[in-house]
Amino acid sequence: MNKKAKMVIVTAFAAGALVMGATSTQAGWFGADNQTGLIDKLVSVFKLNKTDVEKVFTDYRAENQKTRQAEMLMKITEKLSALVKDGKITEAQKNLILNKHKQLQTQRQADVEKWQSMTPAERMTEMAKRQTELEAWAKQNNIDISYVLGFGNGYGRGRGITGIVTGK
Repeated sequence: MNKKAKMVIVTAFAAGALVMGATSTQAGWFGADNQTGLIDKLVSVFKLNKTDVEKVFTDYRAENQKTRQAEMLMKITEKLSALVKDGKITEAQKNLILNKHKQLQTQRQADVEKWQSMTPAERMTEMAKRQTELEAWAKQNNIDISYVLGFGNGYGRGRGITGIVTGK
């Protein structure tokens, strides 16, 4: 696979992950339906207060999400530091990427309900728009987009945004 095709796949996956990750992260380990069913089951079997059980689940999800986000930020920081050490990016570019990551994470959390109310076609359009914006930002800051998204972790497993839209 040529470098351009790999970049399209990595970029498309990362844009999708940035968007869709918010929904799955918010739900935690259990899907929303499974969680409700489990809460109801615990309340019924153990004669617990439903509000208390829901609070435990909500608190657990929040703690778990913070831990995962901290771990992810640490891994990204380590990879970016290696890129600085290898002379592939500057320390200033590393800081720009970290700040952009935090900005995108905040935006993703703020947009959870918006994304859930969109049709699949609307989500695809929005993802493509955000991907284009992120690519322009990377180009403006003279940063290879692969250093912003994915770090070549083998994700994508498929066709990316372009392939989904065109069926290729």
